[in-house]
This record gives sequence, structure tokens and C-alpha cells, in this order.
Amino acid sequence: MIWAPYRRMTLKPPRTCSREVQLRETKKWAFYGLSSGEVTLRDHAQQARFKRSVGAGAESRFVSVTLNEVIPELHGHASVPDFARVMCERLGPAHGTAGPAFVQWLIEHRSEVGDRLNAIGTRFLAEAQKILPARPTDQARRIVNQFAAIVAGGGLAADVFELRWRARANRETDLASDAVIEAGLTMLGLWLAENGGATLTGIDEKLDELQEKVAAQSARFPIVAKGATVFQDTDRRSILGWRDAELAGKADEVRLRFVDILPSSFREWGWDKRDEKAVMRHLRDKGMLICSKPNELKMQRKEPGVGSRVPVYRIRAAFFGEEITFKAAPC
Repeated sequence: MIWAPYRRMTLKPPRTCSREVQLRETKKWAFYGLSSGEVTLRDHAQQARFKRSVGAGAESRFVSVTLNEVIPELHGHASVPDFARVMCERLGPAHGTAGPAFVQWLIEHRSEVGDRLNAIGTRFLAEAQKILPARPTDQARRIVNQFAAIVAGGGLAADVFELRWRARANRETDLASDAVIEAGLTMLGLWLAENGGATLTGIDEKLDELQEKVAAQSARFPIVAKGATVFQDTDRRSILGWRDAELAGKADEVRLRFVDILPSSFREWGWDKRDEKAVMRHLRDKGMLICSKPNELKMQRKEPGVGSRVPVYRIRAAFFGEEITFKAAPC
């Protein structure tokens, strides 16, 4: 499931001067829409008729977060659909009342809205600094500010309505906005894990390390070619992946096409999930990762000699500098 906050617009009136011919401070507001679905904006654009590319600027306004576990606590219900049905039944009588009530409160408490929004946003930003990379990019900072605005609005509404929400980390607090801040940090953490390529400070070092690992442990990446034998007789339990080849111009030569890497290889190399996804997303964006679906990084392949299907990262041979040919061993 994909959760996406869309920043539709930011409006502000034209700058005007005071009687002292000084520019007045402008007031502005931003409108965010929240939606969920199975496909991201990036994937929609790439699947469209003219296959438009979505740049980083657009992605910072259409933030997508993949949710593998949408509702972790079902409160005793057998499944998510059962829980959702009960929630809808209980929320039905109150549907359409919270929004107008919140707007009415904003109008009646106009003088304190700004300070309370800023206070919640500041608390969120202080906690967000703890999970950001040491040197976050400008894009990452913009994303954090987007999350802060959404959290501030949701947190203020939760406090105004005195919702009985409590942060899991600190249930003694009386502020429902602390629970909203905690939820926002969880969503931000998911975005950082999935989009580490945009915020990972050592992306180039990780790319170099990947090339070095595959080269140094080439014996654990048997070469498999259609019509040719496996070049190394490798113990199946020690295999980290496969190098796939095709027949070249001559009958006794094969040319390397791509390298399939098992995800478990990264655990052996000491990588964490964030670095793993960051590197794979970077390779995908550079056209070096072969994907079966736009919103997936892994592919399924048949394990040679076994037949069972296993997930792999499929990287073009050009990334490793292995656009070369090999003499095929006699069958």
C-alpha cells in the first residue's frame, strides 16, 4: 500500500507596504491532500502513454511511502477488513462533523493558532533530527518540512478535540499531539528507508563497495549461460548470486549480461536495509537495475539446477565493467 501526501498549493497574498513604507509580513497557507493506493505517482508517470520522467522536485511535492504493515494493532479483530468494517460502522454517525468543528475552532481562536502550530512543528523537527543522516540533502530537508506541516495540523486537531491518543514511547503525556508526532516520525523513517538514495551521504562509497564485493567473491557468483555449462562448481550453500551470460558471436564464447545478487548477501556483508534499498534505488534510477515491475526492486528467477524461484537484485553487467566474453567449457 502507498500512502502519499500531495502538496497541492501554497498561497500567499501580494506584498504590501505599511504607512512607514516597510514591507508587511505576509500570511500564507498550504493545502495538503492525503491518499492511499497501490501505485506511486512515479509509477503512474512511467506507465503513462508518453512515459514522463518525474524529477526530484516533483517527488518532493508528491511524497510516497510504502506501507507493508498498514495497521499493526487490530484490537482483537481477526483481520484488517473486519477491523475496518467495525471502524466504519462506529465512525458513520459522526462523519462530516469534525472538519466544520475544527474550522470553527480555528476562527474563534485565531490568535493562538500560529503559536500552537509552530510549537508542534518544532517538537517534530527536533525529534526528526535524530533519525536524519548526518548531512541530509536539501531534498530531504524539504520532505521533513512537509511532514512537519502535516504533523502540526493533525497534532493541533488532536489536541483541540482532546482525542485519547497517547504516544507509545511516553504514555504519561497528556497531549494527543505527541502521538501524532510519533506517527509522523514513523512515516518519515519509512520514507528515509525507502528513499535512502536521496539522503545517504555515502552512496558513492556503497556503490564502490558493491563492485568490490562481487569482484572479490566472484567464485561465489557462478556464471550461467543458456546452452553453456556453469563455469564454477560452487557449493550451493555458499552462493551469493549468479552471473548470467548469453552466446556471443562465436559458438564457443558467451557474453555476460547481468549479475543476480541474493538479498541475503547484503546481510553477510554487514549492510543494513536502508543502505541496501538506497543503492538499489540509485541503480534503478540510473538504468542499471532491471526490474520486472516499476514499483519493485527485486525480480524472481529460477535457481539453476534446483528450479525453485528466488528473489534477486538484477544488475546490468555494465555496472561492474564486465561487458566481456568468456570461452565456454565443452558440454
